[in-house]
Amino acid sequence: MQIDKATETRESWIPLEKALGQAQCKDFMWMGSTGTVQQYKHIDTRRYLLIDAITGDFYDHKRRPLSREAAMDYVLS
Repeated sequence: MQIDKATETRESWIPLEKALGQAQCKDFMWMGSTGTVQQYKHIDTRRYLLIDAITGDFYDHKRRPLSREAAMDYVLS
């Protein structure tokens, strides 16, 4: 997927901030969005965290719902 960094806005970070708190956002890069799902990549593990901007739900790479705990376990391992 090709990302136009010019489309990144303050709103792109709100779902991550709500899920993790602002302090932990420094460990992620915003990679883009698909519909309402925001995509963030962890800077160390290079794994993606997918968060729906409207509902706050988490998803795996196949867009299957995950608990917050499962999503964080995956992205940090």
